[in-house]
Order: sequence, then structure tokens, then C-alpha cells
Amino acid sequence: MQMGAALAPSWSAPGAFVSCLLSGGVIQNATCAGAQLAGIDAYLAANPGLEAMSGMGVWDKEAFQCEGTPDLNTSITHAKQVLDLLDGAIENGSLPPGGCADAMLPQWRQVLPIHVVFAIDPNDKLAPQGTVSSLQSIPYSIRFENQSSSSVAARQVTLVDPLPTSLDLNTLSLEAIDLFGSVHLIPPPGSKQFSHDVDLGHDNLIVRISVTLDTPTHQLTWLFITLDKTTQQPPSNPLLGFLPPNQTPPQGEGSVLFTIKPSASVPNGSTIQNGAVINFDGSSQNTPVVVNQIDTNAPASNVLSLNTPISTSSFPVSWQATGSPNDLRDFTIYVSEDGAPYSAWKLNTTTISDTYVPRPGGHSYYFYSVARDQSGNIEPPPGSPDAQTQSTTAVGPPGFGVLALAGAHPNPARGGVLRVAFALPSRQRATLELLDIAGRRVSSREVGSLGPGPHELTLEKSGLKAGLYFLRLTQGGEVVNARVVVMR
Repeated sequence: MQMGAALAPSWSAPGAFVSCLLSGGVIQNATCAGAQLAGIDAYLAANPGLEAMSGMGVWDKEAFQCEGTPDLNTSITHAKQVLDLLDGAIENGSLPPGGCADAMLPQWRQVLPIHVVFAIDPNDKLAPQGTVSSLQSIPYSIRFENQSSSSVAARQVTLVDPLPTSLDLNTLSLEAIDLFGSVHLIPPPGSKQFSHDVDLGHDNLIVRISVTLDTPTHQLTWLFITLDKTTQQPPSNPLLGFLPPNQTPPQGEGSVLFTIKPSASVPNGSTIQNGAVINFDGSSQNTPVVVNQIDTNAPASNVLSLNTPISTSSFPVSWQATGSPNDLRDFTIYVSEDGAPYSAWKLNTTTISDTYVPRPGGHSYYFYSVARDQSGNIEPPPGSPDAQTQSTTAVGPPGFGVLALAGAHPNPARGGVLRVAFALPSRQRATLELLDIAGRRVSSREVGSLGPGPHELTLEKSGLKAGLYFLRLTQGGEVVNARVVVMR
């Protein structure tokens, strides 16, 4: 199945968000709804320890306060309508009229496949099924069990995995060994050999575990053998063993886990088949064979050409995948200012365009895109930028009537110090805020007194944690936003 996660824009008020709800037909009283959301913002700012809030509760309250709903059932129906509209923007990009992309489309979205497996035979081999990238490590798990109908404990268990030559032994890593549901052994990362004795706590017995890789034959072997602690030999009593019948699960169960990557030389579309053999005291059983297809082809993409020079306070940037890849996951868009090192502007985005706000003054900007597919293959960076332009006027001169937020520079920023560039059209009251990813206000500065024209100032916040934040500039009911990444 597919599991998705997304970071939606904050429910800011007043502004475009409320207007989009109004144009989407899910609210009728925009002024009242904006006031309700502003009250929520204030409450979150005053209660920074609050970890979550109920979306249904927010819109139930808005229904009672603003829409005049007569009862709880009607309010719940209203709340569902609002949340369905917001969810539609996140899931499939469906937006109400009025240019609602910035207010409703997710800032970040990730979808990953979740593999659900079922074990019918208790002795089994598990791994992701289907197509895998040549770059990813494949996790393989072998499970074994002394079935409850057995009359004696197993004295010796051997697991043999004849690894195909299409797997790269240099990337093999033993990850875990579990026994009885209570013993969990973690070999050092990257281990290809391992040994350990586990005291069984009865009859003076231990189980000696040894894992070996025979490189010439590509054979990986786990040996579990019952020994007398004193003699270091198998116990003289043939009824004694380390793995009892599984009458009270998981007392008779065990499993091993390892990871390994496909060989770099494996051609695209190749099939890797991997099975194992489990031997209980001389009786052997084959596990099911895991089959994977190798995908080595990364998708291709490019940023579309830009006009130059550009004299506006912002400009659109668009990108596209080459052809129509059916397994495209997302794009990451990189930008360089004046030849500086590239940084990610749009990270793992599923959109194909956005608006870039340049820094005040004349600057050159260079863009390129990197696409990623569902298997995890990532397009290599190009040798030269896909598109470039010269920004001659990032913001209008004083009195030109432009509210603009160029954002923080550098971005990512380090520590709790952010240098922020912006422009104001007038001396009207204006606020510059720093918000966390939950929409909570971290810092706020009154900047309207600076007057019209371009400005640059420093926001300082001690103890600011690393992560993704949002800058918000508000003046006269108009709101502009920019993202910033903070590193320690």
C-alpha cells in the first residue's frame, strides 16, 4: 500500500487562505473565520508546549461562531467539508479558483510504498517484493520455528543463503539475530562475520551462534549449536537443545536479518532471485524465493529557460521531466546566486513550478533540477545549469507599492541568526515573523517604521533548533512568505 505524509501551509489569517476557503464554497463569513484563525494563532504562540490540535475541533468552532450552524451534527458536516477541500489540495492538487496554490498546496510531500507480508509457513524468507533500485540495500529476513507439535528441542539449526552473483558481497551487512522473543543481538555495522554465545539459563547449556560468509561460493551461513558450558561439546542427553517446541510463542522462534545491495554491473531490468535452506537437526526445508527486478534508470528533468534580465520583484520558475516516466516520484530544484554553491530551493516537490523572490539588488541566478523515481534512483546533477537569469530590480524603489520578502541569506542559515531581506511599499504598520513548521510564532518584529523601500535586518533567536522554518511579512492585509532552513 502507499503511505503519504505532507506539510501543508499554515492556516494563516487574514489573507489568501481565508479567501480560498471562501472561493471554495466551504465558508460564508470570511471576516469572522479570519478572526477565529487569528485567535488560534495567538493561542498557539502563547502555548508553545502544545503538540497538536484537532482540525475537526477548529472547524466545528468556526461553524458555531461564524456560519450559524444550529447543532453539532451540522457543525461536523461543515468541518468535514473544509477538511475535504484542504485534503484535496494535498492529495491531488485540486484547488478552488483565485490562485490558491501558495495558500493550500503542500510545502513538502512524500509518498512511500509500505510492503505488507504474511507468513504461512513459520519457516520463511521475507524481503521487499517487486522493483528495487540498484542503489538501495535490500533487507532480507529468514525466520525459523520449532513447531509446537515437535516433541524435543532443536539441538542444531543451520541457515544457508546461497547469495546470487548479482548481489555485491562488499555491501553485505549483518543487522540482527533474534531468539525466543527475548534475545536480540546486533552485530557491528557492516559485519560479514559474527559469533556469540547465549546462556540458556538451564541444564548448564549455551547456544553458540556463528555467522560466516564464504566469498568464493557466495554462501552466507548461520549456525546455532547447543553446547555444554563446561565441556564445550554437545550435551550427552540427546533430548536437550536450545530451541524448544513453540507451544508458548515466541519461545520456539528465531530470525536473522541482513542487508545487501545489487552489484553495480547488473543491467537494468535484471531479475534477482534469492532463497535459503533451513536445516533442523539434519532435516532440511527450502524457504520461498524472493524475486526482485532491478531498476538502474534514473529519470531526467530540466528547468525551463528564463527571460533575462528580469526587473520584477519575483519571477516564475518551471521545470519538467523528460518524456513521461511512469515511476516519477518528485523533483529537487537547486539555485545558485552569483556563482555561489548551489542549495536546494524546492526539496522533494511534486509540483512543476513556483515563484522565486530574488534578493534586493542586481544578482545572477542559476537553476537546475534533479528528478527521483519510486525506486529511489536519483538523476545526477548536470554539468551546467538548466536555466539562468539576471535580476536587475528585486524590489521597486520607495513608493513603488511592492511588498516583497526575499527571505534569509544565506539559506540554510546557521545558529539562531537570520539575515532577512524585504521591501515595504509604505510606512504602514508591518510585522516580520518567524514560524516553525507547526505554524507557531517563534519570533516577531515590527518593521513598518522602516518606511517604503528595500530593507535588510537580522532576526536573532537563542536556542533555535535546526529544522525548517517560515518567514512571514504582513502589511495592510497583504502577506508574503519565504522558507528558511536552520542548521546548527
